[in-house]
Formats: sequence, structure tokens, C-alpha cells
Amino acid sequence: NSLPRSVEVPEFKHACLGGVYAMKAACRFVDTDLSNRKCIVVAADIAEYERGTTGEPTQGAGAVAMLIEKSPKILSLDYKHAGSSSTYRGPDFRKPVSRLFDPAWASATQRKCDFPVFSGPYSTAVYTDTTIDSVEQMLRNLGL
Repeated sequence: NSLPRSVEVPEFKHACLGGVYAMKAACRFVDTDLSNRKCIVVAADIAEYERGTTGEPTQGAGAVAMLIEKSPKILSLDYKHAGSSSTYRGPDFRKPVSRLFDPAWASATQRKCDFPVFSGPYSTAVYTDTTIDSVEQMLRNLGL
């Protein structure tokens, strides 16, 4: 079986932030769609870091599935007044890429060392600054 041609299947890739982008896109789609269609957002992330690095204690994996509809029954998001901040695009996390150029990667479960490059203190500062900026934007959008 295949999905009907009327089903849109975009894909967002950017670690855990990809799930946020997908949810925001789904909310916007549902808000502007005239036929009251629903969206399903499935987001998953595996955070894996080299042993002994500052990222090791934060590693883990998770997944979530969300049904996005115009009249939700559990949770409603006011994304029109939400804040957003993404000034730091360059030097924070570098995604592992060597696996993309190695046709033998993960063959017979022997994985190549391909951990992300990051700076724990820098990432913490970026997260804090971005969160503060997003909250300030949200308060401005709400007129507060």
C-alpha cells in the first residue's frame, strides 16, 4: 500500500529542533487549510557523544508522535504569539557526516566513529541566550 498523492510528506532534519520545525509547519498548515485536514508529526532523535566529553551525560534517545488539528482536544498552542530565536547557526553542533560518504558504514553492525563536534559551554550559552530572546519576543508579541 502507498499513501495517496494528496498526502504531503515533508521531512525536517536538524536533531531535536527538526521536531519543533515540523510541529510549527503542521500548525501553520492546519491553520490555513480550508478542508480541515489533520497532520501527523513524528519526531525522533538520538544524541550520541564520545565517552569522556561534556556531551556524554546528555546523550539519549527519544521519539514522539503528535496529531495536529484545528480544534485540538488535549493541548492548544498559541504559536502566532510565540517567540523564536535562531541567531546561532554556524559554530554550535556539527552533525556527524563521515558516515554519509562511507558506503560500508554500519555494515555488519560495525560502526565508524562519527560523533558530533560541539562545545558544551558554548552550547549552554547559546541555549540560555536563545531562550531569553525567544521569551522576550513572545512577551512583545503578546503586548506585555
